[in-house]
Amino acid sequence: MVVGRGIFGHAGRAAPLNEALLHIESLPPQTTRGTIVRLLIQVGKVDKRLIGRVELRGRAAAVEVPARLADRLAAAIDGATLLNQKLRAWCERAPAASTADGQEDHFERLRRLLDLESRAEDQRALQLLKQLSPEEAQRTGRSLFNLKVVDEQSGLGGRTILRLEPPAPPLPWHRLAVGTPVVLSVAADSSQRGDQQPLSRGVVCGKQESALLVAVDQPPDIERGTPLRVDHSSDQVACFRMRKALDRARSAVDGRLAQFRKVLTGSRAPKFGELTALAGDAESAATLNEPQREAIRHCLTAEDYAIIHGPPGTGKTTTLVEFIAECERREQRVLACAPSNLAVDNLLEKLLQRGVDAVRLGHPARVLPEL
Repeated sequence: MVVGRGIFGHAGRAAPLNEALLHIESLPPQTTRGTIVRLLIQVGKVDKRLIGRVELRGRAAAVEVPARLADRLAAAIDGATLLNQKLRAWCERAPAASTADGQEDHFERLRRLLDLESRAEDQRALQLLKQLSPEEAQRTGRSLFNLKVVDEQSGLGGRTILRLEPPAPPLPWHRLAVGTPVVLSVAADSSQRGDQQPLSRGVVCGKQESALLVAVDQPPDIERGTPLRVDHSSDQVACFRMRKALDRARSAVDGRLAQFRKVLTGSRAPKFGELTALAGDAESAATLNEPQREAIRHCLTAEDYAIIHGPPGTGKTTTLVEFIAECERREQRVLACAPSNLAVDNLLEKLLQRGVDAVRLGHPARVLPEL
């Protein structure tokens, strides 16, 4: 998928307000532009002449369409099937620079700040590479130099696991832990400083005394035996997903996402239902105090969202575990998320100890091995 390109990404000109970008995700492998156009004509019932540029990125596509048709097309394609693959679709409109009262649009402001943070991280990493030779960068622990791909294996989620080894074991000292985002480039001569172009981005999924294992979506197109350099990089995947989430929330017209946006931006107050007794009161009485039980009741009555707030060590995680266990007793499904993989693992570990049937979702390289 392309975000920040197409009709919204040409430098030097404003995005036309009468156009939108239709995003289609979960496409079958090897989908072509022609297939996308036929999908829009047959499922979306749109005239071919109204379909603009189509850009493909892996199993996602971005299509320029008239803004007046974007919502209808997204609704028609979202949930449709293509070669037995269920599709997801959403639309992105040209950003509004300000609201009616002259204030910067809330979502545009968040997107601008996210872009500033991302550019700052990239510039900091680039400056480090330009200032240091490969040997100097390697001594910081954030880079490894002159590694070669000695093996490739298929990994989870269609990824490729590269086994990288130095000319002679062991690996030099480094800080590239499991879960670290990295970028691979051709190793320059030791006298040159960092002007290397990245070949592939990946995540460290294993480390041994004499080898580094890196999971990549696409292995680098290089001759066998080519020496590579591995550098710690900023996590562009996380930034890309945050941009996409902001665009989806901002462009939602109806449905649950649009309703939730109104609540979170203060346009509508959150709703709460009737207080209810805990199904597991007797079971949780020994582990929870009364404020914690009251917090669980508060969450159970929330129709939009509820917040559990407290200083460190007051039992917020314990309360969340009991809340999820209570939802399980009511035969409800829960999606538990956290800002970091470690926080998710901590919650999962406590849920498993509690006897809750839980499944961990996430990049395999960033999950604790015991989980």
